[in-house]
Amino acid sequence: MQWLKIKSVPVISEDKLSAFDIKNVAEHFTEPKEKPLNKMENQLIEKFIRTEPRIIASKSEFYSPGNMARQSAQDHEDLISETLARIYAQQGNIRKAIETYRKLALKIPEKSSYFAILIKDLEENEKKSN
Repeated sequence: MQWLKIKSVPVISEDKLSAFDIKNVAEHFTEPKEKPLNKMENQLIEKFIRTEPRIIASKSEFYSPGNMARQSAQDHEDLISETLARIYAQQGNIRKAIETYRKLALKIPEKSSYFAILIKDLEENEKKSN
């Protein structure tokens, strides 16, 4: 609890301080003087003032439901999964399902025989339906 005790600071009146002491105290409490700018800094500031650069906001594209629908219908070649292939097959997109399974067989060689069986089943079902 000792750290909570406030210590008294002796007050020194101005008449007891010499002119030298007052000057020293004043130097410690005044803001430091800014250092003068060098020639290169001055040139840079002058150039900035002359050219008056502006930040121009880019125009945002107007929302178009038609464009958004076209973009969502595009296939992304790098996105492939067994689930996606299964969804294609359930939707009747047999060609897309087969193509996806072929890509998966190349991507995951240890499951290539499994994918080959699925491809064969899809091709047979496609022939039956035609």
